Amino acid sequence: MTDATIRLNSQYQAAPQVQASEFKYYQLITTQWSTPPNPGSPSGQLTPEISANVTMESYIQPSSSCNNCHSMAMPNNNLHKSDFSYLFKFAKSPTAPAIQHKE
Repeated sequence: MTDATIRLNSQYQAAPQVQASEFKYYQLITTQWSTPPNPGSPSGQLTPEISANVTMESYIQPSSSCNNCHSMAMPNNNLHKSDFSYLFKFAKSPTAPAIQHKE
């Protein structure tokens, strides 16, 4: 783990609401990001190249990465890779209450 990841884990785990939950056992291992584009790699390069959630993605650990899958996450009716979370696909705006006019 990088020093930044270790510091982030310590800060997160020290929060009172985390201490009172099962998330106190959670530990971030790595964060994947894309390096800035350059002429040799216009889309950037993923760093680290391979990473996976060991509890849920054990079947792809040796050959894949977070962004290989999550880059496909996008809200409905959106043609652009954008959000990296599939939760937004199922999000819905709350229905506004009907306005009743008094006569």
